Amino acid sequence: RRRSRRYACSYANSRGATVCTNNLKPAIETLDDQVLEAIETTVLTPAALRRVLDLVLENARNARNAGVGQKRNIDAESRQIRQELDRLIALVVGGRAPARVRVEIERREERLQEMERMQKAAAAPGTTDLRRIEAMALERLGDFKNLLRKSHADGRHALKQLLAGPILFQAADGGRYNFHGSTHIGPLLTPLNGASPTGSVGQGCLILHFSGPVDLAA
Repeated sequence: RRRSRRYACSYANSRGATVCTNNLKPAIETLDDQVLEAIETTVLTPAALRRVLDLVLENARNARNAGVGQKRNIDAESRQIRQELDRLIALVVGGRAPARVRVEIERREERLQEMERMQKAAAAPGTTDLRRIEAMALERLGDFKNLLRKSHADGRHALKQLLAGPILFQAADGGRYNFHGSTHIGPLLTPLNGASPTGSVGQGCLILHFSGPVDLAA
C-alpha cells in the first residue's frame, strides 16, 4: 500500500508536543490543491488583473501630470537664466563688467546645464501602453493556470515566479489550517519569448493577496 505524503509542523516534529501542540498533518495533495485553487480564483482572474492595472494606470496618469507641471517650471527657470546670462555677457562685451560678473556667469551656466539635464529626464517616457500590456497579461493567465496544474516541477516553478513571499499557515480551531500569502503579477507582464513589454511597470505596485482555509477532510 502506498504511503500518503503529508505536511507537518517542523517545530512540533523536532521539539515534540510539549513545545508545540500542532499535530495537524494534511495530505500534500489536499493542501497543494486548495492553495492553488485560492490563487487561481483570487489572483489569476481577469477581474483581479484589471483592478491592479487600473491602479497602475491611475498612478501613471498622476505621474505624467506632475511631470508636465515640473517641465513648465524647468522651462520658465531656464528662460530666466538665459536672459540673465545675456545681460551679464553684454556687460563683459561692453567692458563695464566688474570682476564678480564672470563668477556669476559661470554659476548660471552650471545651473543652465543642470536644467537641461532635468528637461531630458522630464521628457523621458515612463509607463506607456498599459492596455497592450493588460491584453498580453490576460493571454498569459491561461498559461500560468496550466503550468500550475501541469506537473509537480512545472507547478512549483510557476508558483515561485508568482509568489512575493512565503505562504504562511496557521493552525486553527476545528483541526484545520488557515493560510495567506501575496503574489506579484510581474511574470504575467513578461512575454513568453522573454522580450520586455512596452513601457515599465514596477512590480512593487502589483501585489495581490490570497487566503483561505485548508479543509483537511477534503
